[in-house]
Amino acid sequence: MNKYSTFISLILITVISVFLSAAANDIQKSFLDVKAILAGWESSYAGIRTMRLSYCQRVLDYQPPANNPNERSPVKYEYVERVEDNGPCYHMRYSKVADGFNRPEKLIEHAFDGKVTQTYFGNERHGSIIAGLQGTYAENCNHLKRYMLLSRIPRPNLKDEYPDGVPELALTLRSGIKGEACSVSVRPNLESIAGELCHIIDFKSFSIVGKDKIEIKKVYWLAHDKGMCLMKYQSYRDKKLISDTEVEKIAVTKMDGMSIWYPEKTKKNVFSEKFGTTRYELTITEFVPNIDVNESTFKIDFPPGTDVFDRISGLSYVIAGTGPNGEVSTVRSFDTTSKEPEASKANIQENDVPKLTSKEIKKESETSEEINEQVQSPPTESVTINNGNGFLNIKTYSIIGVVILTSIGLLFWFKSYAKT
Repeated sequence: MNKYSTFISLILITVISVFLSAAANDIQKSFLDVKAILAGWESSYAGIRTMRLSYCQRVLDYQPPANNPNERSPVKYEYVERVEDNGPCYHMRYSKVADGFNRPEKLIEHAFDGKVTQTYFGNERHGSIIAGLQGTYAENCNHLKRYMLLSRIPRPNLKDEYPDGVPELALTLRSGIKGEACSVSVRPNLESIAGELCHIIDFKSFSIVGKDKIEIKKVYWLAHDKGMCLMKYQSYRDKKLISDTEVEKIAVTKMDGMSIWYPEKTKKNVFSEKFGTTRYELTITEFVPNIDVNESTFKIDFPPGTDVFDRISGLSYVIAGTGPNGEVSTVRSFDTTSKEPEASKANIQENDVPKLTSKEIKKESETSEEINEQVQSPPTESVTINNGNGFLNIKTYSIIGVVILTSIGLLFWFKSYAKT
């Protein structure tokens, strides 16, 4: 009888353990639809109006295309300090050398205040003032926004909700919800990326390029317990992977009293038959959303001794004051008929990104625009998003339950064994 009781107790322990383990695994099943996931993401990121950030993007590896082994490699280091709003206004400092801003002579600075573009080249201490928005891909790109799919795309039908344009990720998911020439779905199970349980969304559509019908597929991993922070993103064209972005470490900041999660370190791979394979790493050292800005935020204070060419007024002059080496400069005008100095063309082109590479990288956003031209605002749901560690707590409780029941079973077994 005692042996029979021991056998029954062991079976009972095993069954309960398997049941609780299965229950713990069931917690990892996805339970939100696309609209609920989008609502959670928008509650975290759609309200970002301005930001201050600093980061370094560096090239970890570059393999030129097989048909053009002499293709010029991309910039190895990009150090950026940037302030911007959701309009065209921005102010950024930029360096392409390994030691970043420790070499002022390699500094390039740009600012646009909505009307005028100012530029400063540290190696020649030369500045320029030009009407309108000017600049290359490097000046106009915000890598954090691109990695998080926060770049704004104007949509007249959503102007009341998004006067500054719709964030790229929101626009794509809304188009999928609406279901016009595209589809969107949630995978049944959560997956862990950098230790965070993520919902996985698949987006599919078709784009007509010339006479060809191209299948577009995008896959998104969004962390449930971290405000739906985008943790991984893949883009396919005709079932071929063209880019793969994955967060390795996340960090948190505050915006309007609530926690906002962002990628502190991210790896990105871009694959192209035409331009080769490039592997990037983006490291964010500062991210402060919704800062206060004013007109002076988006203007450059040219340092003393800077030669400034003002194309608007047609004047050239030197900024007065004491320079970095103690030299004293006085304001003086140049011959207004003279041409603008070459403004460090050699410095601009040194290790610069190949012209078409930026076009290729920008193509993803342009494709999203084409896909989502007819996007309408979907009905919204009231969704409560858990920003704590609910999944992990429930799973932990299940494991603790297994341990307790196993201990009780073993105690029962020892008592039965002692009687024998």
